[in-house]
Amino acid sequence: MPNLKQTLLLLISLFLFSCSEDEPEVMLPSQAEEPTQPIETPITSATVDLQVGFNPTFENTFYPSWWYAISSYSVNYGINEDPSFIVTYKEPKLNAEVKIEFEETRINKKTIVQQVSTSEGNTVVLAPKINWDYEALKNINAPGSLSVPVNIYVDNSLISTKYIAINYRSVNECLFIYSNEGEIVEAYDMFASYVNEDHPEIDAILEEILNQGIVKQFNGYSDGDSGLINQVAAIWYWMQSKGVKYSSITNSSFNSPSGNLASQYVRFFDEVLENNQANCADGTVFLASILRKIGLDPLIILVPGHMYLGINSSEGGLYLIETTVVGAVDLRTINTPSDLAVSYSNNQLSSTQYEEYLLGQASFAFTKYRISINSLNYALNYAANDYNNNSDKFFKQPQYSIINIKEARTRINPIK
Repeated sequence: MPNLKQTLLLLISLFLFSCSEDEPEVMLPSQAEEPTQPIETPITSATVDLQVGFNPTFENTFYPSWWYAISSYSVNYGINEDPSFIVTYKEPKLNAEVKIEFEETRINKKTIVQQVSTSEGNTVVLAPKINWDYEALKNINAPGSLSVPVNIYVDNSLISTKYIAINYRSVNECLFIYSNEGEIVEAYDMFASYVNEDHPEIDAILEEILNQGIVKQFNGYSDGDSGLINQVAAIWYWMQSKGVKYSSITNSSFNSPSGNLASQYVRFFDEVLENNQANCADGTVFLASILRKIGLDPLIILVPGHMYLGINSSEGGLYLIETTVVGAVDLRTINTPSDLAVSYSNNQLSSTQYEEYLLGQASFAFTKYRISINSLNYALNYAANDYNNNSDKFFKQPQYSIINIKEARTRINPIK
């Protein structure tokens, strides 16, 4: 048997032989072949350079009423409304699948825009149509602020997130003037969004008015101008029997730093009902809502700092009503003969009308109705005088305008 020394020598010789047989050539780094495929540069936030901004027209202020009211604007007119957000990014590479994602907030639902890159390094500008949460918008009743997260994905990989901070206003604030590239834009039609002829309370109100017995039915223009006035008088009497008061709250809670934005605080139909008060805008859109419901054609008459109601007549004419006058009479306070005496002393009854009551020729209820009719006649005459004094200014000077609700309704949605 071989001894231990011989065995070790044999193993060593076998190991050396096996290592030298078919041994691969070791190449130095400088001798290595170039790779057949280039190594791609990683796509980073710097590559795409995502930028997001809110339309400077609106001075970083979001008006829920604006976006709710025009939600069907492009559908009905075949044009695009002013964009809200502006997005820019650089294409990361040819044929890259790019996805811009607006995350859900209290004003919008998740919105996704997808593009395929046509080159590398090209700047893309987008004005995406945001999927607003319309149900949420009409319930924003106080101002605030929020951040909207905007993500950019490339080939399904999240590359960057930007946060755009904006302020928002109450849905009661109606934006009606703004500046676009230095040009003042008058958007008075936006007031039509506060006229809501489909409000569920109107049917109950009309039934209550009919129960007063002043009119037997609401039939629009069927009975000519006399029937029109009788229907308006019945609604006017009902408002005064509820004690609707004039409120001087007319200014918006937001003042544009540049002075290029103008908005008006407007109460909705149910808010006028609940609070029993209305400013010129509130009373006008409130009455216009009821009048449209009964088949009449109301108008909003705008003059600087003020608004009143117009109604197209059945004979081609125009009736005008100063709606703030409705608060001059509170029929709830007229319940006794002495109350009628006070009304007479306040010039709410003529001498003839009061004498007819005293002589028993007119009932207490009819005399009370006369007080309401007298205030309506005053409102009609006051508005007619204002309109006639300014007739040459409408559509020619700023803030002199007439809004036909029927025509505006084709593109402006009622909010509530």
